[in-house]
Amino acid sequence: MRKTITFLLVLAGLMLSRTPTRARSGAGHMVIAAEAYRQLSPKLKTRVTEILKSHPDYGKAAESFAGDNPALDPDLFVFMRASTWADEIRRHGSPYDHPQWHYIDYPLKPPAFPVEPGPEPTNDVLFGIAQCEKAIADRKASPEDRAAYLALLIHFVGMHQPLHCCSLVTETYPTGDRGGNEFYVKPASRGISLHSLWDGLLGTSSGRVGSIR
Repeated sequence: MRKTITFLLVLAGLMLSRTPTRARSGAGHMVIAAEAYRQLSPKLKTRVTEILKSHPDYGKAAESFAGDNPALDPDLFVFMRASTWADEIRRHGSPYDHPQWHYIDYPLKPPAFPVEPGPEPTNDVLFGIAQCEKAIADRKASPEDRAAYLALLIHFVGMHQPLHCCSLVTETYPTGDRGGNEFYVKPASRGISLHSLWDGLLGTSSGRVGSIR
């Protein structure tokens, strides 16, 4: 199951990345999750719904569902809300919070741009995805653990825009620009980090502007 979900999230991200709106704000995460959920078989939809019912914040998601609209699928809504949970628990003391799992900093070093490995291979998003899949597959894990790691998997696989995958290294940024978080642009009347600009292209319906690394 976890391999299927990973594949579908990647596929959904690739499909949506062909459009000009490729950001990963709260809205972006939910769009990717919705597209992936639509591709699940009825059996797998039932399975992921059952797992997410043990999520520590399942009650909050269920309560926030606009159940008076018959056009909405409550199970789809919970799956979409699960995609933003990893950001909601950032640095709030949750045992499931893994800040470094949200990105991988492949160094971009112009002008040659040599291919180099990420600096923390046991504490980056690729490592995190593998750990999530391992936890979901562990039949001895608690229901809450499996639900939490499923939500993390939905987030980590569905979030990727280029600035979650690299860091510019130059004389100006000798230790990297933290995925565009320290590289500022001025598209309108005020400056904004390139990372936040990219993340917010689909909107910030989750109440978060940009992303935190």
